[in-house]
Amino acid sequence: INITSPTIALPNPPLSPGIEPDSCSPLLCVKIVATAPVLSPTMFCFEVGLSSNDSCCHSSIEHCIVLEPCCDPCEDRGVVVHTVPPLDSCCHSLDITNDCEYVFFTKLELELLTPGVIFGSHSTGGPFPADWFNPISTNTLIQWQHIAGSVPSGTITGLINFCLDEIDQPGETPQVVVLNWLTTGSDGRDSIACSDTLIFDCPVVDNKCVEVLKQRMECREDENGNIYYTLTMTIQNVSTPPHTTNELIFTQTGGPPVTVFPNPVLFSPLPFGGMTTINTFIFGSGLNAGDKLTFEIRLHDSFSGDNWCCFEGDSVCVFIPPCDSCCTDYDLFCQNVMNAVSVSIDNGLCKATVSIGNMPDCDYLEGINWGDGSLNSGPFNSGDMSMHFYTGSGTYVISYLAIELDSNGLICFEKLLRDTIILDCVDLCPNNLVPNPSFETFITCPTGLAPPFTAASWTLPTDGSADYYNSCASGGSGVSTPGNTFGSQVPRTGAGYAGFILRSVTTDYREYIEVPLSSPLINGINYQVSFYVSLSDASQDAIDKIGAYLSIGSVGPITGSSVLPYVPQVINPSGNYITDKFTWTLITGTFVGGGETHIVIGNFNDDISTVPVTGLGGFYPGSYYYVDDVCVARTLVGVDDPLQGQSIRIYPNPNSGVFTVELSELATQGMSLRVIGLTGQVLLEKEIENNSSLQTVNASNLPEGMYILQIVSEGRVMRVGKFVKQ
Repeated sequence: INITSPTIALPNPPLSPGIEPDSCSPLLCVKIVATAPVLSPTMFCFEVGLSSNDSCCHSSIEHCIVLEPCCDPCEDRGVVVHTVPPLDSCCHSLDITNDCEYVFFTKLELELLTPGVIFGSHSTGGPFPADWFNPISTNTLIQWQHIAGSVPSGTITGLINFCLDEIDQPGETPQVVVLNWLTTGSDGRDSIACSDTLIFDCPVVDNKCVEVLKQRMECREDENGNIYYTLTMTIQNVSTPPHTTNELIFTQTGGPPVTVFPNPVLFSPLPFGGMTTINTFIFGSGLNAGDKLTFEIRLHDSFSGDNWCCFEGDSVCVFIPPCDSCCTDYDLFCQNVMNAVSVSIDNGLCKATVSIGNMPDCDYLEGINWGDGSLNSGPFNSGDMSMHFYTGSGTYVISYLAIELDSNGLICFEKLLRDTIILDCVDLCPNNLVPNPSFETFITCPTGLAPPFTAASWTLPTDGSADYYNSCASGGSGVSTPGNTFGSQVPRTGAGYAGFILRSVTTDYREYIEVPLSSPLINGINYQVSFYVSLSDASQDAIDKIGAYLSIGSVGPITGSSVLPYVPQVINPSGNYITDKFTWTLITGTFVGGGETHIVIGNFNDDISTVPVTGLGGFYPGSYYYVDDVCVARTLVGVDDPLQGQSIRIYPNPNSGVFTVELSELATQGMSLRVIGLTGQVLLEKEIENNSSLQTVNASNLPEGMYILQIVSEGRVMRVGKFVKQ
């Protein structure tokens, strides 16, 4: 066989049995292998001749056939779009299908065509995310390439993940994204073989991935007399959707040119909601005190293997500090601190707040003693604020140590300052029937994860080993507060709280806590039942099935650690997944008493009924929650107290300052709502529309941050909620 079409390779000659004169051969099968994909009908010509060991027939005959494509890469491709919760975050996941076995597609490219809109973040999913990398990664164009050089055949679920961001103009809806399937030509250049256009109709979206909580810039001098600067920042991972990160990237956007080292800054894996303090150095020539430097910072994950990258960061503005203004005047140091530090109280929340105004960069507060045995460790710098919730009314002496450092970071001045406050707290849970409701008292200070569970009055009704945490424990014990084995969380009240597994990789494994009430519930009387939970930093999953069961007699002890076969009378609403790792979430409801003597808290649903939200970062493959401030108290539902025992819902949350407050009952005449800052100042107050359960609030003029919302009736605070303005 003499090949006349040069792009085809086949054996020559094919093996065959001998052919006698004037005879026909049996059917011969020849395999034809294309050196390049046959994408359209292609004429293939060849010459056929006969030969033997001792002679050859040279009068070959040309024969042509048409080769049909085995498959068409562009016809056999596909993409399926999934929306990733939360639904208002404009985050999506793409399943990619390549059913043509040709080695044809070399890269996948995601291109954003809507002006003004950007990719907020992106990551790689699928079964083997580490096998992919991003040759191009910008906020409008991203490429994915497999380490083998071509897009594998088959379907890859959740390969491409991305969020759209900065959607804040009418012309930015709908959003158009194009998925380009690239192939590489003989010249080595990429070209678009085919494309899929994706249309999204996302509302206003402006997410952040990182937030700077505090920062400090200091002047330093090395042994050779060269000046440089240290920048210390505390950041929080606020990524949407939640993702663990381990890199912070600086991009200078203004001011005299400087070098940031190291850049990126590496740190231990930081889960969603987690905070960490990073240190970096600033080098530059010709810098003067007062020069303004601005940076954009963003997060990246090089730890988990999915190459997650976030373009929506935070802006950092710092000023070059003077190098010789500290440690010269002790009286001035004392005066600066006293002028900068202020203390405010909120009797409605039984809370005190220490706020720090402008202080020199070399001054800070080492820590705060709240006067009730609770301590908050610093350092606290200019612009910082620290809050503390007390267990009850009283007179408390708040003390804090102020320190001034020289240019080498050594202490030159220090002063202990004190403020006395008098709290007359409004009891949000009057006549609470739960003993030790905030886990403050203990039989012995915990020394490690349970057992034993040493909070006074509380027991474990099953063999599931719920844990007790208290600040009395050593840092290395893993059960101190705020930092412990499962993360970091400040007790909502006092110094202690409990923690338990509500869903695990072990089928139907559950942990519960139980406490006897101080007196049985009265038949026919309404009771308010409430408690607060917070998802631990370590948890990869979140659930919605958290409730309280009130029983006549003790439930425990029960052998084993499976699901308790009881229906809780008070339960978190279905679908309301509690994903917050930063603050405490209230679970509350009312219940008509019938002689109950005990309360048990936990998840009373099996794994089939408990469908989790996954991918929240952390190392624990399940749902571990902290719990604090358990309340069972008689309610006064009626004309005087229209909302006592009821709940409120704020959405969207976080929001732009315009949001809806949903009451569980119709509002009555004379009710109002207040928006209160974390310093306790009333920033907004308005009457609630009568006979309506929905109230629209416009607080768009407030700066970004967390705020408290109160529902007030005849001067009494009936309900309290929180929202975050972005």
